[in-house]
Amino acid sequence: MLFRLFEIVRLAIRNLGANLIRSMLTLLGIVIGVASVIFMMSVTAGAGQRILEDMQQLGLRNIIINSIDAGAGADSPEAHLAEIRQYGLLKRDVEQIKASALELDFISQVHQVREDTWVYGSEASARVIGVDPRYLDVLGLELVTGRRISDLDNLNREFVCNVGSRLLREQGVVGDGLGTTIQVRDRLFRVVGVVDQPHYTERGERAFATGSEPHTIYLPASTVMQVFGTDYPTRGDGSSDTIRVEVDQLVVGVPREGAVIPTADAIREILEYNHGDRRDYEMIVPKELLLQEQRTQRVFAITMILVASVSLLVGGIGIINIMLATVTERTREIGIRRACGAKQSNIAYQFLIETTTLAFIGGIIGAGVGISAVRFIAPRLGWPSVITGTSVILALGISCAVGIIFGTVPAIKASKMDPIRALRFE
Repeated sequence: MLFRLFEIVRLAIRNLGANLIRSMLTLLGIVIGVASVIFMMSVTAGAGQRILEDMQQLGLRNIIINSIDAGAGADSPEAHLAEIRQYGLLKRDVEQIKASALELDFISQVHQVREDTWVYGSEASARVIGVDPRYLDVLGLELVTGRRISDLDNLNREFVCNVGSRLLREQGVVGDGLGTTIQVRDRLFRVVGVVDQPHYTERGERAFATGSEPHTIYLPASTVMQVFGTDYPTRGDGSSDTIRVEVDQLVVGVPREGAVIPTADAIREILEYNHGDRRDYEMIVPKELLLQEQRTQRVFAITMILVASVSLLVGGIGIINIMLATVTERTREIGIRRACGAKQSNIAYQFLIETTTLAFIGGIIGAGVGISAVRFIAPRLGWPSVITGTSVILALGISCAVGIIFGTVPAIKASKMDPIRALRFE
């Protein structure tokens, strides 16, 4: 049986080779269709992987809330009437979230210092924030040398800090940088740990509110609150006012992914109750974003595959047309085979295997074209892409299915042919 199948396949390849140009033109639709399916699935898989990496950087079990200045600007009439303009998250928000019956793992507050920063008498372009040790875990900071800010530093309100290694190099610091003093306003902070500055994606920069500063300096949150407080002055066009932000950022950790969405909904209700119509905060739930992106990706993937399948449909129509013509050309051959004892099923199988072989060869060529496109074209377009075995196998399976489906009609026509009329055919 296996030998007979091999012989039929060999005969099919020989027949295709006898009409090489016609066969290649017939394969064109299959090649384009398979290549398109592989390319689209690879690009979709790459986009999905990048989205997942973005969300993992934020933490799928985290809820991030940022304060936003959504009120009157510093130069507006409303700002001049008020001595202190307040916006953003409140300490009351934090206390109510802690006091709620929510299933929480941790709550980490971030306080931003809006003061000039100096290293060795040179002004440093860096964002200065007060944090607790858990926030450094959220960021995934890797320690290069020294130690991280500890709970004891926060408890004792120590004047210590963690900085990125690149900031120290740019400021001309020689050696490991430990013990270097960094001046924030009129206070000196000693570097006790050097960390690798994390590389944020665009979504990560927005979520963690890194702003335009290339570097970040991390101070104990309790020290920041004691020394710098929550108020800071702003000046512009001869006028000044005071801005108050009690909590710049809040990161809430949830112990399990299944509880993230309900917890986020409950926190959203607390914030809406406390802030009313003031939209002076932004809530980012990576788990919600991931689910939304995955739904969009599924719709996009299905749409793209359907579009690519049009080429396979065209290729299938080409196969059925060329095989019907082939049946007519080989009518006498069919009559001779039937006269020699071949059954209808033998004739049908022969033509069906020929069309399947034709489609499979087109699939192999299309897979090569699709993989080449993913490797050479997608990177130049800046599209993330991942070639998966599933996409290749699926594309080849579809091409074989096209061969079987569209080869059925020619195969049945050949098998139903009257042997006597076939022998008399000129």
